[in-house]
Amino acid sequence: MYAFKVFQNVLSKNLGLRIEDLLVYFFEDYCKNNFEIEWLPIHFAGKKEKINIQTKNLFTVEEQIRKQWNLLISEGEIDKELFMLESTPRISNLKSLLHKKYVYLNEKNENVNRITHLLFSDQSELTIIKNTKADLYEENFVQLFAKHKVKFSYFEKYQQKDINFLIKNNIIMRTKDDVICANKKQILRIAILSKLFDYGVIHYYNGIIKIYRKVDLKRQQHEIDEMLKEGLLAYKNTLFSKPESDYLNYILNDSEFDNALGIRNKYLHGSIFEDNIQDMMYGLIILAIYVIKINEELILREHYENVEKNYQ
Repeated sequence: MYAFKVFQNVLSKNLGLRIEDLLVYFFEDYCKNNFEIEWLPIHFAGKKEKINIQTKNLFTVEEQIRKQWNLLISEGEIDKELFMLESTPRISNLKSLLHKKYVYLNEKNENVNRITHLLFSDQSELTIIKNTKADLYEENFVQLFAKHKVKFSYFEKYQQKDINFLIKNNIIMRTKDDVICANKKQILRIAILSKLFDYGVIHYYNGIIKIYRKVDLKRQQHEIDEMLKEGLLAYKNTLFSKPESDYLNYILNDSEFDNALGIRNKYLHGSIFEDNIQDMMYGLIILAIYVIKINEELILREHYENVEKNYQ
């Protein structure tokens, strides 16, 4: 929040620009010049207007962007007449141009929930071994067999049932010497499941923050595809991931959370309020998030379309 305000001040002092000017440039010039996409004009309140008027305008623009993006996805272009008829879609319902964009654990699959609990939870019964000369303990089971040479026979019978479950589901293996370990494919699967356990979602196309640095993105995607076919994972084609849409809904409205800030509702539903620079910053941050997500979508779509053409 404060860093964003500092950026706004530096932008104004050095270039005489507002963040709103950059947003207009993105939608009016950048998208047209780079992706041949023409958005309907987006207008911001003047900087001499009261803060509450500027802030209310930001949330109006946010709704306009939602409606225009929805038209771009469904119709392939943004038509003014259709825009006038379009209702504002929910943030979580905004679709993606990319197939299999966000990958999640399949909540309907009981096996995958049990697998992730056994592997990564500090409440798993596989975090400790008491059958050795000195007890072995780690925060989770993956750390236990990664840091120590542990044998199947070290575990109690009730623990061995869980380990056999993991072996049966091709998550780990047991060598001829009775040692618990994982082969390359299993290590990659564990890495994928670990990211999902920690963060709840994986961006299928994100080659910057890799799931497992020793494996390139194509191999990661191939393994995810296999896990999708097996029903361990599920995907959604949305502009925002679930954590992202939850964050935006928390700030904008009270549709998802009882303790939400609900800033958009306050400004667009006729409430009486004083000027609040923090609300204005929230509005600008949210619009910047839209720009980042939309730009990512357009770049990735163009990249993968070019890749497909090269292989044809």
